[in-house]
Amino acid sequence: MCTTKHNKFLSLVGVNHNPRVQHSNHNVPSHSVVTIPEDLSLSDSEVSVLSKDLNIVPVANKSDEFQVKKDAESYFRRIRLKGYFSNSSHSTSDDRDVFERIHPNKSNWVPPEGEFASLDLFTLFLILLF
Repeated sequence: MCTTKHNKFLSLVGVNHNPRVQHSNHNVPSHSVVTIPEDLSLSDSEVSVLSKDLNIVPVANKSDEFQVKKDAESYFRRIRLKGYFSNSSHSTSDDRDVFERIHPNKSNWVPPEGEFASLDLFTLFLILLF
């Protein structure tokens, strides 16, 4: 299957390849060409990015530090909540009406730190990574 995919790729980029000859190196040729269909409408910036090397990763020049911290705190809260409520010692029985459970009240409560050492270590590692 790998050989079939490799041969198909080679035929798409226009490299002549004999399927009977087995190469020890199945690497993609150093000159990869991507053909963009003519009926696909692209903006000038999209064409510019696609004309670069295939290994390019477009990134923003500036990032919003506040938004990054907000997203990280939201992520840390979600994993703490999952850890807290996955523990069977916390009861989650709900005697409310079905319609009241459909639209629950929003909460900002965050489980206390120190209950799960592995989660605390993970969040500390991610904070240090940023």
